[in-house]
Amino acid sequence: MTSTSLSAHVEPLFRRLSPIRYRSPLRYPRLVGQVLWRKRRDQAVLSAKIQALIAAQGRDLAPEVLDTYLESMLLLHYLQLSNIKVYSMLKPELMDSLASECARVLRAGVPGDFVDVGVWKGGSSMIMKSVNDYLGGTRRISCLDIYDTMDLQVIDAEDPVDDRIIVSALDLAREHFGTEGVRTSIAEIRQNFRELGVGLDGVEFLRGNLISPDFPFDRVGEIALLRIDCDFYTATKNTLARLYPKVQPGGTIIFDDYYLEGFGEARAADEFRAEIGDDSPLLRVGQSAVWRLPGGDQASTSST
Repeated sequence: MTSTSLSAHVEPLFRRLSPIRYRSPLRYPRLVGQVLWRKRRDQAVLSAKIQALIAAQGRDLAPEVLDTYLESMLLLHYLQLSNIKVYSMLKPELMDSLASECARVLRAGVPGDFVDVGVWKGGSSMIMKSVNDYLGGTRRISCLDIYDTMDLQVIDAEDPVDDRIIVSALDLAREHFGTEGVRTSIAEIRQNFRELGVGLDGVEFLRGNLISPDFPFDRVGEIALLRIDCDFYTATKNTLARLYPKVQPGGTIIFDDYYLEGFGEARAADEFRAEIGDDSPLLRVGQSAVWRLPGGDQASTSST
């Protein structure tokens, strides 16, 4: 089966997962109205509050980093205020990269299942399941999350101050807009699968706080592809400590927010890789880093 045929299969799913990435803004007049009417004011108010948080912690953040973070945060809330449903905030290049890596490990015969850590509305899990089914795979899809909202419960004493600031900023935005923010639930994700026509057979939802030693990581078996979207230091480090030993030779680990400055995910990944003595290069895809483990058929790297 060619990469072209796979691309033709997954792109319609991408467009349904995040239609705003593919359509003209003019298709969404309510969204455009929100942006034109209130963006400058909202950005100024939230920027001032977040800067105060940062200053109170004796930290500093480059204006361009804060602006990038605010752009994403504002878009999420304007979508919710406009009643525009999206199932993923991933940009097309990240969706394409995820599909490519799923196809690569399947075609290379890397044993193990697909594991999605940090699920939100289920978009990335749906991509994994869709590629698996289209290529005739028999891999299970394990979806790991707290299935609640992202607040200080996902942070502990080991997390850097920056992670605590980001979580607090999420709370500020949720209060400012009166929207749900990044809240999710297993029931909602199951319904999202059904709405987009993606099968739920072989999909397992594991619930708990990823920073807790009691998270049911032991229910995960061998892994061919592990996607980590924990954002923060402790959750990422804990996930790697428990799941890395299960990733099979030739498998893939994706760090969703590795290149987002201010998030603890990159620090956790770098520390862990140093601890195990792995200095292999990471492949950069937008804000994400792709770590292909040695072994298996590394020649099979075709894209979607």
